[in-house]
Amino acid sequence: MQQPLVDPLPMGTGRTRAVPLLRTVPETARMLSVSVRTVWRLVDDGTLPVAHIRGSARISDQAIRDFAARASRWHRRPVRRAAG
Repeated sequence: MQQPLVDPLPMGTGRTRAVPLLRTVPETARMLSVSVRTVWRLVDDGTLPVAHIRGSARISDQAIRDFAARASRWHRRPVRRAAG
């Protein structure tokens, strides 16, 4: 079965609103609290996968969540200080 392109809001809100599964680069930058240039760097080095739809770059919510999970693990490692 194919997954829908939008997720409806939970029941009980009185109405449903489509929530996009793909975000633009500026939307992704706002979600991650980084610059648009930083998002493009992550895309260019393969850290953040991107889909191109008719020349427009889009990033999935799942890719953003996966990136955030990986990034938070980086900060859990102990920091080694240089001897000196």
